[in-house]
Amino acid sequence: MAVTRLSEVLARLEHDLTLSDADLIAALAIDGRTLGRWRNDLSFPQHEARARLDRLERIRNDLLDLFTEEQAVQTWMRTESRYLGGLTPAEVIRASRLDRVEAAAMALASGAFI
Repeated sequence: MAVTRLSEVLARLEHDLTLSDADLIAALAIDGRTLGRWRNDLSFPQHEARARLDRLERIRNDLLDLFTEEQAVQTWMRTESRYLGGLTPAEVIRASRLDRVEAAAMALASGAFI
């Protein structure tokens, strides 16, 4: 089994979930220097940051399973949602409310119109 570099994980999150550096910094509750070290594989997430990164990866995987196409995931991430109070999932991630995005994705997967 191939080992995935942290920089690759970050790149996939940014691409598939249309997240900027600022979005990742806010969602993971880290500073820009830390993100830079991770991107260059010079350090690795610990404790709470690791847990948040794992949740973001699960959200990404769940959305790709649900929509099957990257473009559909990207569109959903940038579309305002009534379920999220008129915010986009990307905005909610930026607010570090991963639980709300997980709930919105689960509602959509269950057939709820959101």
